[in-house]
Amino acid sequence: MWRLRFVFFLNSFATFGFSSSLYVLTWNMHDFPSGIYNIRKPEVEGGNFAKAARIIKETRPHLILIQEIRDSAACLTLIDSMKIFDYFLLTCSSYRDNAGIPLFQQVAIIARIKPILSACKQWQSLGVVEPPRGFAYSDRKNDEQ
Repeated sequence: MWRLRFVFFLNSFATFGFSSSLYVLTWNMHDFPSGIYNIRKPEVEGGNFAKAARIIKETRPHLILIQEIRDSAACLTLIDSMKIFDYFLLTCSSYRDNAGIPLFQQVAIIARIKPILSACKQWQSLGVVEPPRGFAYSDRKNDEQ
């Protein structure tokens, strides 16, 4: 089901405001912004935000699909670091481990157009194994269709 929503999202983006191409950046940021799992490192995080913002500015994607970002505050700081584009945080997960402690490896969607629906869902357990994290999705309605 989430694949269908994602495909619809991309199709409606392609017919709304973008002439012929939709540029999507999918990025596993590897424990962004600190670079170390579940540890904050303020001394390196500012530089990492600046590097990521520079790459996004150079590629100018319409849609950014992010893996392993710390939290929604890190997403908003990344958006602020870009300064010149009108990006919106569509959704950012807030997954927790089995003890209820927030994970620093969240998923997020950032884009230039606001959707009608965005959310994150945790993977469902089908037995003994409890899969970590989950997925993010977004949907947008095109008024012309």
